[in-house]
Amino acid sequence: LWRAALPSLEAAFAARGQRLLYGTPWTADGLWAKGPILDLQGLQGLKVRVSPDPVIVDALAALGAQPIALSFLDVASHLDAGNLDAVLTSAEAGVNARLWRHFKTFTSLDASIPLNVMHINAARFDALPPDLQKAVLDAAKTASDFAWKTARDRTLQNLRDMNSNGVTIVESPADVREALIEEGRRTLNEWLAKVGPAGQTIIATYQQSLTRR
Repeated sequence: LWRAALPSLEAAFAARGQRLLYGTPWTADGLWAKGPILDLQGLQGLKVRVSPDPVIVDALAALGAQPIALSFLDVASHLDAGNLDAVLTSAEAGVNARLWRHFKTFTSLDASIPLNVMHINAARFDALPPDLQKAVLDAAKTASDFAWKTARDRTLQNLRDMNSNGVTIVESPADVREALIEEGRRTLNEWLAKVGPAGQTIIATYQQSLTRR
């Protein structure tokens, strides 16, 4: 999907005076909570920290949770104040923040796999001498290749770290997964209607790549 969207993303950055260098994936997200989410009923009324992303906010609200959009920097203070029942974030972010001090269960949702994107001011890049331009692009490729290559290893290491700190890892319940898939379809259709042909091209390219695998 990243490869399919890359030409459109590069054009969007260029239109804003930026040059897109690379993107790196986070590991898939899940719910850090005191106990496992066994079914959709377990989400009802659950006060869940989510990233300030309207797609995720709307999806969890549709499933009956009470999403609270917070920067991850604000999570600790809200946990200390008892304002949250769960935190939706990646296993990696949870490990880095040692969320096992508050929660002993991670229910894998795979609701999203966010990306960090590195970019540079296009005019500044164009003003660099050719050897420095090449050095920047080479470094970007090295960083990108490393991040994508090690994503699976990072996932496995996160699981080991969670296990060693007493975190129980639970697979996404079937009804929760189906509800998220349905919300994903609705969101995708809304996005396609908004973006138009460019979006259709991205999704078509992505789907074709799946058939070739």
